[in-house]
Amino acid sequence: MAAAFRDRDRAGSYDLEALETYTREIMHQCGARVLEGLLELEDGDALGRACPCGGVFHDKKRQTKTIRTLMGDVRIAHTHQQCTSCGAWRTPQDVVLDVVHTGFSPGLRRAMAETAGEVCFEKAAGFLLKLSGVHAGAKDVERVAEAIGRDLLARQEQTLLAALEGHAPIPLETPDTLYIADDGTGVPMRRKETQGRAGKHPDGIARTREAKLGALFTQVTTDEQGNPLREAHSTTYVGKIESVDTFGPRLFAEAVRRGIDHARRVAVLGDGAVWIWNLADEYFPNATQIVDYCHAHEHLSAIAKLVFPDDEKARKTWEKPFADLLGLRHFPTYLSFGWQVA
Repeated sequence: MAAAFRDRDRAGSYDLEALETYTREIMHQCGARVLEGLLELEDGDALGRACPCGGVFHDKKRQTKTIRTLMGDVRIAHTHQQCTSCGAWRTPQDVVLDVVHTGFSPGLRRAMAETAGEVCFEKAAGFLLKLSGVHAGAKDVERVAEAIGRDLLARQEQTLLAALEGHAPIPLETPDTLYIADDGTGVPMRRKETQGRAGKHPDGIARTREAKLGALFTQVTTDEQGNPLREAHSTTYVGKIESVDTFGPRLFAEAVRRGIDHARRVAVLGDGAVWIWNLADEYFPNATQIVDYCHAHEHLSAIAKLVFPDDEKARKTWEKPFADLLGLRHFPTYLSFGWQVA
């Protein structure tokens, strides 16, 4: 069999890529059988027999179900149970293994959703096949990714509601300084999603809708030049295609979850858009408002062109000291005094 993996272009040498792919396929097959054997031990008894209505679930029939996993297809035996009181049905093994109404394992569903979050569904399916050897159609990826998206949104809405009602859970942390950055960006949409919306193009047709995005993070150290360093893995995000009126509460809820009520300082970072500062005034009134460096420099350049419209040398000479000041080499010091950069 080894001869099958010899590289014809290099006599006596192995085709390593072919060997890798073949070995991965064999190991996945072995892994699938091991996984299948382990899942035979799951009987779903951890759920008990009680139904929420007060009745009792009884076994009715037992069937075999195929689940596609990161190792490949595995078969599980699941029992169909019915409540003798209300007549509700359930399959306890599916509930325990988190495969209710789906033929994909939790691990594979996560991989499908995360890949689909980076590229289109068709490419996501291609990447899964190339990188992991798992076959999943583009439509399967689409359905799984959108289902997970709906679930995440529902959970976020629950957190939002709890925060607005003053019933937020214990915060994840007690940050010294909590940074909140928000912005908006145009997202290309299908024509049916932009019907009735005015666009910036000459034909007046909108081709995008604005998504509001928020990033919350912490920073406690600086580099050798004194510039702040964001803490690794400290950033969490919120975002949705929605108006400022509904995005504000969403961003506030995440800030509450991140411990804003216990933070010593809060800083809101933005590009200078009026809606960002209006939102900050409403939901984070005690925060230091900071225009990010790139946009602050753009505003400075615009002013310089107004002051010296026809003298580029004078414009650059006038602009440089202010641009150096915007470098904020001692940024943490500015924050400690509560200075606003605008």
